[in-house]
Amino acid sequence: MPLRGLQTPLRRFATLIPLLAMALVAAWGVEEELLRMRMKASEPGMGPMARAGAVHNAEQAVLVQTLESMVGEGAWSTVAPLLIEPKRYLHSTRILHSEEQDGVTTVEIEARVFAKALRAEAAKALLQRPDWAPKVLVLAAERLRPKDAFRIARDGTAQKAIEDALRGRGFEVADVGSVLTRYKASDLAERVRGGLAEAKSVAREHVVDACVLVEAVAEPDRKPTWTNIYRVTGKVSARVLRPADGKLLKAVAHDAVISGANPYQSGQGAVENACARLVDDIAEACVFGAVDIVPREGVVITIEPLGSALRLDAVTRLLESMAREGVVTTLYCNEAGARVTFVYDGPMSVLVDALVDHRFEGFRLEARHVVEQDVRLRVVE
Repeated sequence: MPLRGLQTPLRRFATLIPLLAMALVAAWGVEEELLRMRMKASEPGMGPMARAGAVHNAEQAVLVQTLESMVGEGAWSTVAPLLIEPKRYLHSTRILHSEEQDGVTTVEIEARVFAKALRAEAAKALLQRPDWAPKVLVLAAERLRPKDAFRIARDGTAQKAIEDALRGRGFEVADVGSVLTRYKASDLAERVRGGLAEAKSVAREHVVDACVLVEAVAEPDRKPTWTNIYRVTGKVSARVLRPADGKLLKAVAHDAVISGANPYQSGQGAVENACARLVDDIAEACVFGAVDIVPREGVVITIEPLGSALRLDAVTRLLESMAREGVVTTLYCNEAGARVTFVYDGPMSVLVDALVDHRFEGFRLEARHVVEQDVRLRVVE
């Protein structure tokens, strides 16, 4: 049966009946999500061939609807080739109803879709686009000894494990070291571990496609076994958020256990193993969050380095004169830099020229990066 309707998702022939259920089955070598859906579709003609065509149309429409819910219309051309082999993603199809009327055959089916496999293949296809590499920031607060405080570090076990895995999958990974220069490390670690409102606040402070907030702990048994071997559990949880609008895209958690004579080293290994179990889910959430383009609610201006907070006050006064309703929101401010956001309705060239041409007291601003609503400036004394 030829492939039909890649460019127009079969809306002429198919009608989606609301999603019915989710189930877990063993498939594709992993615990697989089975998405159960009902669909109606038609095919001109009558008899076995027309009925088979209607079933094919319904199956294809199920996969089209599933893919569109993941990637939206903007990325449709990239993932549409996955439908060349639709049977790969269908666990089973059951005909619930069939009728022939006025030379047209209509069927209603119940299809079970390997949703996780389809999602993984779609993410892989998107990451293979030569013109696109989503930018991701990972902030991993970890504690590998029970008495230690949580910390975020460039060389942290969870930090490196997740960064390296995402980089290997084709992501552009933001430098956490430059982020840490703008915050007190202990304060940032607590914010990363905070509630959802705090997590959204952290994410929105960064100009990336996705922000991954991680909490990782290693918990050794209080006493070793009779062979002086410690059993250590690594517990890692991650939240993926989209900074453009603060949306929580995914929350996942995994544990791993390693036994060894050195509880610290065993803890490192356990955390690394737990991270490895999370990365596929993290990567997929980052891809689909980035491809579902949501414009920021305003312009984001970053000034690095800043030096004195008084400089931001002067810049803010200028921005307030140009912002809609005169409102400018500070995302963060310290000596290393500052970031503000505001709604602006005019041309970006006018805004940038106003900032660069203005002579502030004791300094001026120089543009070093202007891409759409992301403006980055530096102070020139």
